[in-house]
Amino acid sequence: MPSLIRRMSTAAWLPGAPGRRRRAISTRMHAAVMGISSLVILMTTLAFLSYEWYLVRISMQRDLTVLAEVLAGNSTAPVVFGDAEAAAEVLRSLKAKPNVLGACLDTAGSTAAPAGVLARYARAGADFSCDARSRQADELFADNLLQVTVPVVVGEETVGHLTIAKTLDELWERLFVYLRIAVVILFVGLLIAFALTRVSQRLITRGITRLAQATQAVSASRDYRLRLDKESDDEVGDLIDNFNTMLEQIRIRDEALEAIRADLLREVAERTRANNEMETALVELRDLQTQLVQNEKMASLGGLVAGVAHEINTPVGISVTAASTLREKAVELREVYQSGRINRSKLDAFVDTADQSSAIILSNLTRSAELIQSFKQVAVDQSSSERRMFDMHDSLQETLLSLWPKYKQGPHRVELDCPENLRIDGFPGALSQILTNLLLNSLTHAYAPGQAGVMRIDVSATADRVSLRYSDDGAGMEETVRQRIFDPFFTTRRGRGGSGLGMHIVYNLVTNTLRGRIQVDSRPGEGARVNIDFPRHPFEREADAR
Repeated sequence: MPSLIRRMSTAAWLPGAPGRRRRAISTRMHAAVMGISSLVILMTTLAFLSYEWYLVRISMQRDLTVLAEVLAGNSTAPVVFGDAEAAAEVLRSLKAKPNVLGACLDTAGSTAAPAGVLARYARAGADFSCDARSRQADELFADNLLQVTVPVVVGEETVGHLTIAKTLDELWERLFVYLRIAVVILFVGLLIAFALTRVSQRLITRGITRLAQATQAVSASRDYRLRLDKESDDEVGDLIDNFNTMLEQIRIRDEALEAIRADLLREVAERTRANNEMETALVELRDLQTQLVQNEKMASLGGLVAGVAHEINTPVGISVTAASTLREKAVELREVYQSGRINRSKLDAFVDTADQSSAIILSNLTRSAELIQSFKQVAVDQSSSERRMFDMHDSLQETLLSLWPKYKQGPHRVELDCPENLRIDGFPGALSQILTNLLLNSLTHAYAPGQAGVMRIDVSATADRVSLRYSDDGAGMEETVRQRIFDPFFTTRRGRGGSGLGMHIVYNLVTNTLRGRIQVDSRPGEGARVNIDFPRHPFEREADAR
């Protein structure tokens, strides 16, 4: 609205507005009133002159017709008797009429006078000829003349015609007088109209001029507190009231907009501060999540360490016992040998004992070595993000061997169906971590204590892709749980050993590290099925794309 007022004031009121010539309303109003007044007076004058022209013509025609009829009545005897001298005397009476140019008296023909012009009259110096006059019209306006022809009647018989011609000078003189009167009236009317217009336009445009000045002042100062005093209860007064109301509304709206602007600036500042705090918190949360994921990995490795340590403890203990027994038998054999009481039976008994003990020691140490080797490979893979070419069958076997202490306590059974010599270019640590988390998740959530279960891993492959299907026959899960299974920190065993990061780690490893897809399908009482699909050689495609 302020910009609109500025544009209106600039275009309509300020001097030198481009593209428009400044003309005050008073000037336009004065010109309009004067023009209308002039047109009305002029039209009135023309109507008056036209009416006077018509009346004068009718009057002249009537007077001349009466004069002709009088002369025709006086001319009956000369026409009947063919007395040209008497007829001329009658026509000479027209000398008393200064505007009559001439007259002609015709006879229709009789025994006393043949048909033709009996007598004529022409004013001295006038160009009038009876032969040139038309006898076809009773009256005629032509050539600045008025000509009237009337019959000379005796009884009911027309014995002749009388034609009188008169100039129109009388008509023009009267019209000229009327014209001068009309010009005087026009001039006086215009003066009166001018004076009245000056007075009225001052009364009318005074409020408009004040309104225009106020508009300029508001446009220049942008002070919407300015108000105009109402001086009349007319349209101009209504306009001033509306102008004051508009200024008040603009002032209220500007104050509201300024308040809104201040609120917006404050809200923007608060949101900016909140966004900065949220970004900082998000960075801290991501760092914490990364640390928790790493802790989860380390906890998984810690569980493997505890299980492997427990499993190694048994064969190592048996080996220590067998070695102790062998040591005791060796000490006894030395004492017998030194005392000279050695014989074949004692030597055979020692050999048998040594053979059995060494077999026990070798068997148990071999088992320990296998456990240690599997744990070492799995631990290295899970703690390392190194990419390498590896055999998927062997990697899964080693992972399952390292997890054997965990699932043998059920007792649970794990079945693996994977093609041998399946070479994968990828991250064996990620694959081992995925299988570890899936198995531990099943052991934690799918089975009640003491309940035996079967967990199965089925692997199939094409030239380009690998499909791993993991399933268990445990308790399954509700749909609401399945939809949130990959959410970080979501667990159904909060406070009972569940961190809520196991399946989240699985999802990130499958989608980010292996460049694959993962889908979980489960219903209560029907176990869980996890389908993982990933490219067999993902980095070859990336190299080709580059």
